[in-house]
Amino acid sequence: MVIVGLVVGALLLATGGIVAVGFSPFGGGDDTQTQPTATPNGATPSENHVRPFTIDVRNIEKCGNTCRDVTVKITNNGGNPRENISVTTTIYTGDSSVWEGEESVGTLGPDESSTKTKRIDVGFVGGAKIKQNDGKIRIETVVHWDGGSATFSERRDVA
Repeated sequence: MVIVGLVVGALLLATGGIVAVGFSPFGGGDDTQTQPTATPNGATPSENHVRPFTIDVRNIEKCGNTCRDVTVKITNNGGNPRENISVTTTIYTGDSSVWEGEESVGTLGPDESSTKTKRIDVGFVGGAKIKQNDGKIRIETVVHWDGGSATFSERRDVA
C-alpha cells in the first residue's frame, strides 16, 4: 500500500530537515504544534477524540541543500478500516506556498500502517523565501477519508 508522500514533505520540514542557503539540516528554534482535528462529515471530532492517524518520521537523509529523502510511517488509529484516504500537504513561509503535493493512499485497516521513502525538495527559490522570512514556516497536512478528515498543522522556525 502506498503511504502519504505529501506527509513526508510536511514532516521533513516539521523536523527541521529543510536546508535553505545557510540553514543547518536539523537546526531551528521554536516550533508550535497543534493536535490534529478530526471532523467526520464536517461535524465534531470522531472516535472519542482519538487521533485518527499517527504519522511517524522514521529517517531523514540529506540529498542536497534544499532536499531530503524522508521515510515516514502512517498508521490508522481507528477501530475500522478507513477508505479512499488522500493527503494534501502545503508548506508556507509568510503568505507564500513553497511546496505542495497531494497523494492517494487508498485503504488502511484498523491499526494498519504503511511506510514509504519520498524525496522532497523545495528548491532554491523556496529556500530563499524561507530564509527571507527568517526561517519561519507553517506546514499544513490534511488527511481525507470517506466520512472525515484530519488537519495537522505546525509552525516552525528552521533558521
